[in-house]
Formats: sequence, C-alpha cells, structure tokens
Amino acid sequence: MGSSKLRSKIRALACEHWLMLIAVILFLLALRCPTGWGVSYTSLDDVVSCVPVQGHCELIPNSRNYGPVRRIVNEAYLRSLERRLNKHFNKSGLSLIQPEGCEPAYRTAIVVPYRNRSEHLELFIQHMHDFLAGQGIAYAIYIIQQDKEGQFNRGMLFNVGFREALRDFDNFCCFIFHDVDLLPENPQNAYACSSHPRHMCVAIDTFRYVVPYSNIFGGVVAMQREHVLKVNGFSNRFWGWGAEDDDLALRLRLAGLTISRWPPHISRYTMLSHGKATPNPGRFSLLLETEAKWKYDGLSDLRYDVLSINRNPLFTMITVHLHKSLSN
Repeated sequence: MGSSKLRSKIRALACEHWLMLIAVILFLLALRCPTGWGVSYTSLDDVVSCVPVQGHCELIPNSRNYGPVRRIVNEAYLRSLERRLNKHFNKSGLSLIQPEGCEPAYRTAIVVPYRNRSEHLELFIQHMHDFLAGQGIAYAIYIIQQDKEGQFNRGMLFNVGFREALRDFDNFCCFIFHDVDLLPENPQNAYACSSHPRHMCVAIDTFRYVVPYSNIFGGVVAMQREHVLKVNGFSNRFWGWGAEDDDLALRLRLAGLTISRWPPHISRYTMLSHGKATPNPGRFSLLLETEAKWKYDGLSDLRYDVLSINRNPLFTMITVHLHKSLSN
C-alpha cells in the first residue's frame, strides 16, 4: 500500500516537472520568435478621464509625428528642462506637471521601479517630459529605488509607488507602471487609462514590433486606481527577474478584468540596451500559487521602510528598504 502511494507521488511530481518544462519552453519560444498571433486591439476612444471632459483640456490636442528615440543624454537639455518645469514644482511643492491654459481631466502617476540604472534614468526623464508635453494631462513621475540589500523586487516596488503617489495626491485616477528602459515612440499613445487595464508597449523594437504572446502584460501597463485595488496590486513574492507580470495578468483574469491593447503603430516602444538579469528559478512555481494567494499577497501585506524622499521638478525619487511579506 505504502509503495503504491509512493509511486503515485513520484508520477505526480514527474508530471508537474514536465508541465513546468513545457511552460518554460513555450515562454522562451514566444520571446525569441514573436508572432502576434491571437492578439486583438481596441480603439483609441476607450480612454477614461478622472472628471467629465467637457470644459477641460483636450487629450493630445496636436497630431505630432514621431521620430527616432534619442539614446544619448543631453545634460544641457536636462538642465533647461528642469528650469522650465520648476514653475510647476514651486506651485505645489511636489513634482506634478500640469498642462497650461486649461484644467486637466486626466491625472496620471507614472511609477518606475529602479536600481543602478543611472544612464537609463536620465534618458527616460529626458524623453518622457518631452513626449508628454502635448498630451493635455496632469502627471507625476515616481522613481521607486530599492536599496542595495536583497534581490530586486519589481512588483513590490510598483506597490510602493502606488501607495506613495496616493499619499501625495489622492485624486490620481490612473497609474502607469513603467520599466525605465522602455521609451514610447508615438505621441498618440496617450498616457491615460482605458476602460480596461491596458498593455501599452504592444510593439517593441527588440521583438520586431510584434507582441510575443497574447496574454503578456508587462513592460508598460496602464490601470485605473480601482482596478489596481481590485487585483490587490502586484505580487510581493517575486524576488529576482521574471513572471511578476504574468502573475498580474492572471490576477486580472481572476478578478474578471480583461486586457486591452491599442494597435501596434500607436503602441510602439524603443528598449534601451542592458545586460541580462538572472532569472528567478522558482518563478514558475510561484505562478502556480497565484490563484490561491492573490487576495492576500500584494497591497494588503506590503511591508517597507522609506529611507529617503528626494523631490525635484522632473521627478520624485523614493528610496525604500523592502521587507518580505507574510505571503513570501
């Protein structure tokens, strides 16, 4: 009897091992040979404002052409940009950029997880303020820097940024969770939220401007405040590289939310070059636990210490120490 149970257990473990291996192979094939198969797109008119649009700034009032993304930091331009945006900083004491001549109907917090990417950060800031200048939105950029202790935890840093941004302005209605090495190309790609959570970086140059797989939800994503709360934010359990974005996609499905995407010619991004991160070997095992843990793992059990807050006209940098949550 005992021997039979042991054999059954071994077979179950072997089956789980092969299923995990197949999942890894399919994931890697999708990244190396993206096809865009099975992906559908929504129209650009599904944008949701924080307040009624009538009498407020028009979203993207000018149709601007896009050109190649600059990959060289222009220090003189950054200094002039800081001087130009200083008036917004002085008015509020916070790094909130407001459109001129009208009241914004869209208020967006852009949250960027960060550690040891100084050149990428300068390129990101240089590009984003210029890119967003004509969009007619109020926005603030939050750089959430993890201290040097422990493995990088991207999802947890997004949770911190969500919470800290709302401490500054409780009227943010849209959150864009944004990797520092992805730069948007087309100004028609509105940095405002849609009626459904939106995968913004549909077409990335390193993937030949093709979506790697149909349920991808990483890189740059836009979510209404209510949607972030509904899925309990990001998982806090993914230390190291990989799979926290797949966990978020699964949370959306479990919460009854669907992913939207705008067409590739709008959702184009350039990825800045960087070294390969070391994958978390246990990331796929963690994904298997998402359905059981997502309601308890996320914003609800987030634990961190704020080490410093540095504000300037271009962005707010919040340096934090992360604590493993009870769900880890």
